[in-house]
Amino acid sequence: MPSNATKARVTIRCTNGLSGSGRFIADNASVTNRSCLLNLLDNGPLTYASGVSPSKWLSWNSSFGPETTTYLTGPNAWTIWDEGGIYQDVTSGFEVGDQLAFGYWALQPSVNPFIGNPASQMRMLFYDAQGGTIEINWAMPYLMATNHGNTWSYRGDLDQWVFSHNVSR
Repeated sequence: MPSNATKARVTIRCTNGLSGSGRFIADNASVTNRSCLLNLLDNGPLTYASGVSPSKWLSWNSSFGPETTTYLTGPNAWTIWDEGGIYQDVTSGFEVGDQLAFGYWALQPSVNPFIGNPASQMRMLFYDAQGGTIEINWAMPYLMATNHGNTWSYRGDLDQWVFSHNVSR
């Protein structure tokens, strides 16, 4: 985490790549503090309570919803459509010198799959006290139109901590 960051915003979104359409399903998101191996997200499993986003998450472009028939751990996952997404701010659970890792599980269903250039993305954006963006990091690899077949795959730094960020303030 950059030394002047006051929060990290985690987003899970579908980008249409300027052409394309479709959806993906996300489940079990995490921002993990490597020193204690705790998920810093509230409701990482993306369980649904009511409204247009998973409980304790916010959303934009209301083109998404709970997925109750296809999920990794249940009782639901979250479907995200064209240029829509969910986000959550992380402001605690780490100290100077900690490493943060992030990722999520994604699936491209056979019904309404990606057509063209869309991709799933999980990003962690760091902000300063004035609300300016300091740094943006992506969980890789993206889920693309070529990744089809109703198979769950992890997107992020599960074992290698490749995209870990040293926290400093």
